[in-house]
Amino acid sequence: VNFDSARFGEYIRTANRYITSLKERVAAAGAPPLTVPSVPWFHGIPHPFAWDMQPEAANDLELLVDLGHQIGIQARRALTNNDTLLGLHELITYGVKGAAAYHHHAAVMGNKDQELNDKLQQYLVFISSPEAADTGAVLGKALELGATNLAVMANLEEAHTSNFGHPTPTQVIMTPKPGKCLLVSGHDLSDLKAVLDQTEGTGIDVYTHGEMLPAHGYPGLKKYAHLKGHYGGAWYRQKIDFFNWPGSILITTNCVLDPPEDSYADNL
Repeated sequence: VNFDSARFGEYIRTANRYITSLKERVAAAGAPPLTVPSVPWFHGIPHPFAWDMQPEAANDLELLVDLGHQIGIQARRALTNNDTLLGLHELITYGVKGAAAYHHHAAVMGNKDQELNDKLQQYLVFISSPEAADTGAVLGKALELGATNLAVMANLEEAHTSNFGHPTPTQVIMTPKPGKCLLVSGHDLSDLKAVLDQTEGTGIDVYTHGEMLPAHGYPGLKKYAHLKGHYGGAWYRQKIDFFNWPGSILITTNCVLDPPEDSYADNL
């Protein structure tokens, strides 16, 4: 859901910095050097922990596209020759992405949980290990990740309620009213709170969209008189909803589709 090609270069440079930092911390702790296991789905390319891309290479879009073909799902499908195993690898990968997003939400609001953080990292280590060649073991790890995700959601719920109170059933207006307006989409309640604080007393009305609808149930958010209502439908209908919205639009999370040309891109 990121349509800015240049950003991927920065992501790669950041990942390289993390790898370098981790190696330095392991060495400083007196632990033996980390060994890189040999696994079939990394055949011919470096293991993630051994990946070392020069900073200037991260800006070479043509090179990045070529590398994408080498490490993408179709390449790994050919190497594993096992669609079930590959599907479970992807299930864990996407599961970690989703859980990590909510884990980050909770951490930003003060609910940091190192145990959950460690578990999420362990799943990534697992799918880069020889043990992940066993379909049964990968299935078991995927189920374990499901349990971790429930713990992540419980931690996020605690973060929400400790910051905004316990939500209650609330009637929400779905019809916009005349006046200056701002639309907030996504599901980061702390971002919505920041917007409400900054727009209070300015005459700008704030409306929610998509997954932000539950915000209206929290006492700490619905107390703002200029949180006027909810606009549109589900996040995947945004190309219709955003096209018809007359004001600015703030996307707080990854729930954004590539805007059609000559449409509402300048409003985002």
